[in-house]
Amino acid sequence: MKVTIHGKPTFTAKLTRQLANELIKIATMHYDSTCKRAGCPGGFLYGFWISFELDSGLETNDATMSWRDVDTLLKILEVRHYLPHVSPAVDDLNRSLHQAMQRARDLDWKIDFCPNAL
Repeated sequence: MKVTIHGKPTFTAKLTRQLANELIKIATMHYDSTCKRAGCPGGFLYGFWISFELDSGLETNDATMSWRDVDTLLKILEVRHYLPHVSPAVDDLNRSLHQAMQRARDLDWKIDFCPNAL
């Protein structure tokens, strides 16, 4: 019997303390409630931010995100141009995530497995 195996991409980006702070600020100022929740307790951006708050010596941290998290973050970052003093790191993250998602779309995330064919 053929079984199709589907993969789901995850994305990991290195965040700094400053970048995590900026992402929280942008998210909480967003017009969309889903985006706002990402920066509130229980949201994925809040989880990245709290890791810095719990470890005062931590300067960078790997942030692992699902496709949905990245999609939400990119929506959040659409409003960055309306805020004063957004660091170049925010633009760099936006550009890098867009490129990573495009590359992930180009990959085939499934294979067919036929154990009897082995």
